[in-house]
Amino acid sequence: MDLTAPGAVDEALHWIGRGVTGLRIFTGGSTKKVDASGLDDRASYPVWELMNERGLSMCIQTDASGVPAMKALAARFPNVPVIVDHFSSPDVVGGPDFPGAAPMFSMAEIPNIYLKFTPILLLRFEGMEGRLQDFLGLTVEKFGAGRIAWGSNWPNSPGTLKGILAGARAALSGLGAEEQGAILGGTTLRLYRSLAG
Repeated sequence: MDLTAPGAVDEALHWIGRGVTGLRIFTGGSTKKVDASGLDDRASYPVWELMNERGLSMCIQTDASGVPAMKALAARFPNVPVIVDHFSSPDVVGGPDFPGAAPMFSMAEIPNIYLKFTPILLLRFEGMEGRLQDFLGLTVEKFGAGRIAWGSNWPNSPGTLKGILAGARAALSGLGAEEQGAILGGTTLRLYRSLAG
């Protein structure tokens, strides 16, 4: 749905009435170039206000260009968990502080911003032995595992769901059991309470 369209609040209410507990905004990615210029459009605020009143989430797929708008929206609507797909596709070259990922790390200061850990993020580390564990350790240090949630990205990511989960577990193996549990399920159950049954 278009959050800026006339009647967007009514459409959102329709879907919420049918059990939807969050919306997703796609500014670009694998199927089109990212354009985050309209992300913080005032015309979308009534839908954001509705989500804020109900404590429902917004998942946003964008890159570093969308980080300022995501931070502004999350600060304006503090009861909306803002879930950033693929960690905002950060620049992970370099280390150990990953300076290219500074826009992503800057979101840690906004408490209602969460990161979605996906196979797309793992692909960014292909051929960079050891860097993934360093990056994940730094991310957990800044955000806390309770603000990171695994997402399979299946069936868009190749492989079986079981294989994708195994890859995520392997990537997180350097973290403690409590942190792994939060990322692989605990955070999601807090964000989407209906999944807890």
